[in-house]
Amino acid sequence: MDIAKFLDKETILHYLANYFVNFLQDTEAEVRTMAAAKFGEFCKILDTPTIIKKVIPALKKLVIDTSLNIRIALSENLLSIAPLIGGDNTSEHIVPIFLSLLRDENTEVKLSLLKNLDELNKVVSIDTLAQSLVPVINQLSADKKWRARITIMEYFPRLAKTFGESAFDQYLTSMFLSWFEDPVFAVREAVVKTLKEFNEVLGVKWMEKNVIPKLVTMQKNESYLLRVSSILGYNKMVEFLPVDVIEKIIVPSLLDCAKDIVPNVRLNTAKALKFLNAYVKNVQVKGNITKTLNQLATDADTDVRYYSSK
Repeated sequence: MDIAKFLDKETILHYLANYFVNFLQDTEAEVRTMAAAKFGEFCKILDTPTIIKKVIPALKKLVIDTSLNIRIALSENLLSIAPLIGGDNTSEHIVPIFLSLLRDENTEVKLSLLKNLDELNKVVSIDTLAQSLVPVINQLSADKKWRARITIMEYFPRLAKTFGESAFDQYLTSMFLSWFEDPVFAVREAVVKTLKEFNEVLGVKWMEKNVIPKLVTMQKNESYLLRVSSILGYNKMVEFLPVDVIEKIIVPSLLDCAKDIVPNVRLNTAKALKFLNAYVKNVQVKGNITKTLNQLATDADTDVRYYSSK
């Protein structure tokens, strides 16, 4: 790329492009890896016919390369050339490679593709690929390794933006909501952290329609751990929800949580009520919060009393 700055277009297309393609086909895996990591950037200085005729055939061979690092590098850069060659050419030449990589046995290869879906969506409707994408996302979401589940879940706000609200609700909303009840706390904690991003992408109405009812349901779950997670969800949403939603929905839900039989739930409720009190404007609602905190300050459990009066 640095050399290209000093060369005319014809020299780049007829000579430099050939040299770069040779690197993609080098006998040494490390050279192929480096070339695979750079082809997206290199293609920016090429024209469409050269990309299609010279670069893409070399990329097709990398799909089945035995080196995992090469396949990951390919996945990370593949979709960046979609806007360079346009929708029709992407559908014909890039989408088949994309679909092949989606079937790769390695999780990181698939995740690398998904995090760059925005590039593909610029020229090809995601709706046309949904039937291929959703099973892969489902598979990643159910990965036995909880860190892998967190990784794919952190991409979900981006997927929501790419899919749009209607398609996201059709294919992925139920999957997203299921993470609130994941058996691993770190996953439940991570999904709560994504709520602000979801609000920015899909808006308050979507949160009211999907997330709040989920938290209300969890609030009545037999597992006190999930009841605590519902409180953590409420606590996070206070940061971005309108005051009227906080006062009409969040506060009453938390006041119910204050009656829970498990001290840990009451303790977390006290923390949440003290936090959201600063966001509440209605005098009567503030009074109900204060009354509940005063009651918790006389709780039989020492920790609940401590966090209620702190």
